[in-house]
Amino acid sequence: MINFRTMRHLIPKDKSDIEFMDELAGKEIHEVKAIVPELLVWLQDGNWPVAGPITDFLSKHTNEIEPHIVDVLRGSDDVWKYWVMLLLILHSESRPSVTIIDEVSRISNLPTASEKTEGLDEIAQEILEKYA
Repeated sequence: MINFRTMRHLIPKDKSDIEFMDELAGKEIHEVKAIVPELLVWLQDGNWPVAGPITDFLSKHTNEIEPHIVDVLRGSDDVWKYWVMLLLILHSESRPSVTIIDEVSRISNLPTASEKTEGLDEIAQEILEKYA
């Protein structure tokens, strides 16, 4: 396994830095698990240029990065939750794990006031319908 310091070049430097993908695209998910939390940070706004390439890479591995996805869904940044649900979970290349679906169900059935304001309950319902 590669050490975190040697993987810094696989993390964008800013929201427009898409050159990092040239190297990341050639990696297997098990080789970059240590930087998954840093990659997910770049999904805080799906409009950033780096969000698309990161989504393309991570959406193939939603279950392998489940703990990090669940951390975002249980966090307090509702905009980030929205983008992770829309970009990664709704467009996952495989059925999300039971743990991810359980958290999405919680957001659908018992959203916080701010989750409801951001429309997270609606996207959560769309995810549940897709994977029912």
